[in-house]
Order: sequence, then C-alpha cells, then structure tokens
Amino acid sequence: MADLQSAAMPSNPEENGRLAEGAAPDAAPETDNGTITDELASMIDAWHTLPPDTRTAILAIVGATQGR
Repeated sequence: MADLQSAAMPSNPEENGRLAEGAAPDAAPETDNGTITDELASMIDAWHTLPPDTRTAILAIVGATQGR
C-alpha cells in the first residue's frame, strides 16, 4: 500500500485538477452499485453503535435477499 503521508499533495485547488470542481452540494454519493440514499447513509452512520447481533442479523437479511 502506498504511503499516503509521504505523497506530495497539491497545496491549492488549481493543482487538484477535477477535484477543484467538486460535486453539487446536495448530490448523494455514488458507488459502483448506485447512489447512497438518506436511509443507507443513516445505517452507515449508526453501524458502529449497533450491537454485534444486530449487525449480524442485518447482514443475514441482506445476504438472503441477494441469494447468498
């Protein structure tokens, strides 16, 4: 894995190329599998606070619906 701390990072937006453009402020993040909805974002935010059994149950439900 590359050492990110030693990588030279541009100090101004003009050197960041496309990153200077940014996304629309209200744009939902996109993944390879689609857009992250508000509901999914709330699940992601809460994930670390859920009891292990609850996380296991959620993963089992998702897996069952995906045929896994």
